Amino acid sequence: MTPHWKKRPQLMQELRRLGVFTDVTDAELIDALPSSKVRIHAPGGDLETSIFDLDPVGTGYMAWMSLTVLDVPFAIAGFSLTLPWTVAWITWLSDPALGTHPPYIYRFPGRRGDQFARDTVVNHHADAQKMLRRGVRIEGFLLGYSSGPIPSEYKHGHHVLGNIGVFDQFDVPYSVEADFWIDRTARLAAANRVTTPRKSLFGERVLRGE
Repeated sequence: MTPHWKKRPQLMQELRRLGVFTDVTDAELIDALPSSKVRIHAPGGDLETSIFDLDPVGTGYMAWMSLTVLDVPFAIAGFSLTLPWTVAWITWLSDPALGTHPPYIYRFPGRRGDQFARDTVVNHHADAQKMLRRGVRIEGFLLGYSSGPIPSEYKHGHHVLGNIGVFDQFDVPYSVEADFWIDRTARLAAANRVTTPRKSLFGERVLRGE
C-alpha cells in the first residue's frame, strides 16, 4: 500500500521546511517529488571527503561533490549535511572574495593548516538569486565546521555514511549519500604532546632538608 504522504509530497516538503519532524528521509521525499532538476554526485574518498578534529576545538567537514543542472529554473540556496549523530549547527566557510585582500583562499579556523583555492570550492555558489543554466556543472569541495566534537565512539580511520543536501530557491531539497572518512589526527597529536612539569624549588629544598 502506498503511504498516504506520497500522495501529497509537496505538503510533506512544506512541513520539513517549517521544521516539523517527520519519519520521511530526504531520499524518500526526493523520490516522491517530480523528477529532479539536478544530478548530484559525491564519490567519497579518504583525501576528498572527511570529517576531522579541528585544533584546538571543533569539527571540520569536507566533501568533494559535483552538481549538474538538468532543468530550470534552478539556483542553489544553501547546503546541508546529515550524519549518524546530531550536529547542532554547521557553519559553511564564507566566500574569501568578500574579504579585502587576495589571494582568495578558503581556510578552516584554528591551527589546522588546510587551505583551498576559491575555484576548487562550491560554497560561494550558494545564491538563491543566481539562476543556473541547464547543463551547468559545478564541482569542488563543500567546506564547513561546527563547535562540537566528533563523538568519541568514532575512531581514527573509521568510515560513516552521511547525506549531503542542496536546497534550491524554492527550498526544495536534493541530496546524495556520501562516505566520510574520520580523521582524528589533531586529537591524537594533542593527546601525544608531552609537557615536562616545572620543578618546585620549595620541593627541592624540603628533600634536601634545608
